[in-house]
Amino acid sequence: MVFCLSSHFFCGWGANFFYMPIDYDYFRNKVDRSKLSRNDKKSLLDNITQLEISDLPVILDLHDFQRYVPQSAKDLAAMVNAPHHFYRRFKIPKRSGGEREILAPFPSLANVQRWITSEILSKADLHDSAIAYRADSSTKDHVWPHVGRLVLFRADIRNFFPSITIDIVRELFSKIGYSISAARLLAQLVTLDQSVPQGAPSSPALSNAVCFSLDCAVTEISHKHGLHYTRYADDFAFSGDAIPTTFVNELSEVLDTNGFGLNHKKTRLYGSKENVRFLTGLVLTPDRIRPPKHFRRWIRQRLFYLERFMVTDLDAPRDARSKSELLQNAFLLDSLRGKIGYWIWVDPLDIEAQDHLWRLNRIDAHLAA
Repeated sequence: MVFCLSSHFFCGWGANFFYMPIDYDYFRNKVDRSKLSRNDKKSLLDNITQLEISDLPVILDLHDFQRYVPQSAKDLAAMVNAPHHFYRRFKIPKRSGGEREILAPFPSLANVQRWITSEILSKADLHDSAIAYRADSSTKDHVWPHVGRLVLFRADIRNFFPSITIDIVRELFSKIGYSISAARLLAQLVTLDQSVPQGAPSSPALSNAVCFSLDCAVTEISHKHGLHYTRYADDFAFSGDAIPTTFVNELSEVLDTNGFGLNHKKTRLYGSKENVRFLTGLVLTPDRIRPPKHFRRWIRQRLFYLERFMVTDLDAPRDARSKSELLQNAFLLDSLRGKIGYWIWVDPLDIEAQDHLWRLNRIDAHLAA
């Protein structure tokens, strides 16, 4: 759906955003009519020109922002001044135990945050070592640089998203090119309780953009010690011939300087004699990467039960029905196909994964007959 927001441009609202060139004379006239001092007016006009050159939306205040999105000024003001009314909170289990709180914005605010991500944050500088939340990258790109290295050191940022404060976000928007007041407005629309909420659509892109200076500093100390470095969200990976004894302290200092902290409980050093290593849900061996053992075992077990009890509905005895899982899980075959596809994507040359796919196709054909 396309909404006509003004005589100057259109904005698409949904998965894709687009708009026609803005009438910059409108903004220049707005500055001229303001009661600002001559120097402040010149500063704002320079800001408008720089935003135009950088192909960024021109935003000086809430009224300007409202011209880009199909939200009333009243609703946008509420999002800025009382954002807690636009979120729902729930918890999900952590893989390592415990629970993680997710703060998910309601659709009205989520759409605003997607627009900010698409039109502003997508143009921020990102470091090559930042792998997560990028359309052209995956966990494989995070893991592959560390295959075959003598040692691997794994580290984790403590309270990653909550550590990105509204002040850090405001500074980011200022660096991108926005005035102090506009940067404050944008920061309030993508933060909650003075920090970046885990669950907002803008938070992943924000975290990568905010961490640009951190990635530069970590890359510098990594190169100093001859280490390869990649970061996947809050997960660090370093590999090389050796990890110096001073490296943890150096990394901690860099994190502290950039407003983060090292989670010492989640550091892990794999020595040269440890051929099986784990990184972001994948297993590294000296020459390949694979899904973890429990993932592969789950597929083998389900295929075994399906082949042994190749039955549907009442043809099977009770124990066979419970073991086959076919009646309990109507999406078992689809789940298996997706997991085997993931296995092949991770390790395309794995003969076992290819054999599993052949067996699944045979089961599928038999059940469809």
